[in-house]
Amino acid sequence: MLSMFIALQLFNGVMLLTVRRHQRWRQAIVRGGVFAMFAILGGWLGHVAYLPWAVNAALLAQLFLYAGYLVKQTALLSRISSAWYLLFTFMWLVSAFQGYFALTVPTSPNLLISVMGGVAGSLCIIRVSDWLSHYPNARPIKWLKRYGQLSLVVLCFHLIDLNVIGIEGWLTNHLIAHMGPLVATIIAISYRISFVTVAMLAIPHLPGIRACFLPRQYLFRRLQRR
Repeated sequence: MLSMFIALQLFNGVMLLTVRRHQRWRQAIVRGGVFAMFAILGGWLGHVAYLPWAVNAALLAQLFLYAGYLVKQTALLSRISSAWYLLFTFMWLVSAFQGYFALTVPTSPNLLISVMGGVAGSLCIIRVSDWLSHYPNARPIKWLKRYGQLSLVVLCFHLIDLNVIGIEGWLTNHLIAHMGPLVATIIAISYRISFVTVAMLAIPHLPGIRACFLPRQYLFRRLQRR
């Protein structure tokens, strides 16, 4: 969260400092150049030193933030045809199959491909999410909505699984030798989803603990009744 806060401050600072450049194309070039330099610096530092508060990730994240800004400003999603998503999916798959992309460090077999694949994958997810929004009463959609409503629980227990329990790392390393990286990755992701899903279902039924994660629903209402 702190890394995201730093990333947003850097992004907003650059946007404000360049707002007086009236020619839009020149403004876009200047901003793109600055954000590209930040991203290159973050990628280079990922191989040299791990800065506190994940500043490395905050620097590399500038390209993602600027890409999102351009998509919104140009209304790109409403202007491109469905055929483009075949290209975006291909870019996403190329990025995925080249190896892991650890944004928090950041490291990757090829950071450029990883960033392009990340942006392309995000566009695909947005398009799929928009399509799914037309079926709000479908059971899978209700489950996805539940994940969104309890995203704090999902995030916290994902971090507990990642930094405290650590089963996923051991599981992946053990399975890669016997089943290969693809199958190992699928099983590891399935385990992570299962872990946070169990927590998501259990927390609302645990008095005391649920008030920490869902204060509006359980703590504030009880105080109002009193």
